[in-house]
Amino acid sequence: MRKSITLFAISSILFSSCAEWKKAADDENKIEFSVEEGGGRKEKRRPKEEVVNNPNNGKTTAVSSSLLEKYAVQLGVDKKSLVFPELYAYIDGWIGVPYKYGGNTKEGVDCSGFVNAVYKDVFKTVLKRSATEIIGQCKEINKSELKESDLVFFDISGKNSHIGIYLQNNRFVHASTSKGVMISDLTQSYWQKAWGRAGRIL
Repeated sequence: MRKSITLFAISSILFSSCAEWKKAADDENKIEFSVEEGGGRKEKRRPKEEVVNNPNNGKTTAVSSSLLEKYAVQLGVDKKSLVFPELYAYIDGWIGVPYKYGGNTKEGVDCSGFVNAVYKDVFKTVLKRSATEIIGQCKEINKSELKESDLVFFDISGKNSHIGIYLQNNRFVHASTSKGVMISDLTQSYWQKAWGRAGRIL
């Protein structure tokens, strides 16, 4: 009887989803393993995480060190200069999401919908829906005063018709009509010509 119970328990483990990740007992070494067909076990070392505290909402979040390094390289800055690590962890899940007018999900999002999602989930701040309305919630600042998380506005199809979130070193993240959510450079001629204004949420 005991042998039958043991075999049933083993079978239950083996026939659970083979793609499901299991935590090893050694959390300190950040090791995970997956159960493969045939009962084998494949270990995978998780990337080192850094525990960071967001001063805006008091949340403590574990952010992958390699993720922060990736964005630091992309922005051309030192990893330690990233003010809101949680911001980068969040936008990483949105990069490549297609543009959809009026959209506000990862199925498709427009520029103001993306900014709304970031501010709501990362900074716990509710913004108005359109770029022209959001400008009214901002204190206008000079382009030279831009800091991480400030908003940038562009006059493309009209005044304040496009919006993005400033990161660092002239880079900003936004939902573009052509490539969806992406990081662009303010120094590119297109964005220089379309430049409208910069704002900081009050």
